Amino acid sequence: INAEYGVVLRWSMKNHSLLSMLLMVLLPLLANGFTLENGGLRIDISTEPSTFGSLLAFQQDGREALSSPSRSLWAATLVGDKGDTCVVDGTTTSISTNSSLTPNSSASLHWRTAGCSAGELGVDVNLDMTIANQALTLELVISPLAGGATLWAYNVSVSGVRLDGGSMSVLQNTGFGITHLCPSCKSFSTEYPQATFQFIGAYSDEAIVGAPGMYFGCHDPTAASKRFGANILPGSNRSSFSVTAVVPDAGRVGWQMFRAPPVVLAAHHTGWWDMAQIYRNWALREAKWTQKGPLSQRADVPGWLLNVTTWINSHWQGNDVFNTTGGDPAVVLNRVSSIAKRFSPGIGGDSAPLALHWYEWDTLGYKQGSNYTECETEITCGFDTHYPEYFPVRQGFQDALSKIQALGVRVAPYINGRI
Repeated sequence: INAEYGVVLRWSMKNHSLLSMLLMVLLPLLANGFTLENGGLRIDISTEPSTFGSLLAFQQDGREALSSPSRSLWAATLVGDKGDTCVVDGTTTSISTNSSLTPNSSASLHWRTAGCSAGELGVDVNLDMTIANQALTLELVISPLAGGATLWAYNVSVSGVRLDGGSMSVLQNTGFGITHLCPSCKSFSTEYPQATFQFIGAYSDEAIVGAPGMYFGCHDPTAASKRFGANILPGSNRSSFSVTAVVPDAGRVGWQMFRAPPVVLAAHHTGWWDMAQIYRNWALREAKWTQKGPLSQRADVPGWLLNVTTWINSHWQGNDVFNTTGGDPAVVLNRVSSIAKRFSPGIGGDSAPLALHWYEWDTLGYKQGSNYTECETEITCGFDTHYPEYFPVRQGFQDALSKIQALGVRVAPYINGRI
């Protein structure tokens, strides 16, 4: 027993009975696992060989968030020495494990996996589990073995999330957020950062009955690309939530240790707003894109941006629906001029209350001068195509731009910074 770090355990398939006996004697834990607790949150984690490291229970204030034990919390896609691929996870037969546990607060679980072909080594996997602020943080670290397989992708997931509470809904991270009312809620898969935030989950509008909701967030301060998924079997009243990503230098021989961004699980009795606050509080504190502070407190933000009262949308209709004439400089000038006259914005300085977000101001593959009538390429022309090429601009753009700016209207041509 290590007084600073808790109990250090070495485990293999051969001495699993010894491990179980040590857990039962040395820790106030389950016969087939151990428990982490913080505030009203209690999490039971399995030490059985076939389910090692999976969640047996996830309770908030005595109410269970799982309908059944969650299967492996992690998976990894490997590339073997012959170019073949395989998926390993926490239930894969391990060569050995070496795990440390700190009673009630943290655990570090370890697997050494096989590779993709007979006799081939796989990877070393560490899953650090920390419970604090009534949430469980999972940190996955995957390391190479000499002569072993290479890493292609990782996955962190939780399964068996209950959807049988009163008025349960599933939150999808698309746009400003989409809610799916259960029991008619369906599976979905989203690609971040095309999806707009890094969490999904389940919640109930009736906090005093049924199962608690589940927040599933990937707290990645770099905003790297990843896929979120909710897998909901019809009529099952349960879901799995997951995040998957291809790693940098995927499949490269000589790769180095990979540390996945933290995944946070939290059971709660509140709605989507409170789930959003979990993510917001983290993002304001740690995300790279917020480190300059609020716009209202920054010195590098022009005064006119803070003083704009109304933004004009040239012609975007939601769900990326466009009329090809909407971005025509003559059409935009006519519409904005009418709006500007009604609002009577100030001219010059920082007094202009109007700004224009101008979509399809560039040619985007259309023949120059055709006014979006002749697509010259075999690729679809128009909105969100041909990036990163934005030029040349549409015929008449510069003249219309000068006249709109002379009305005191600020202009921001649309660009896509994510694809």
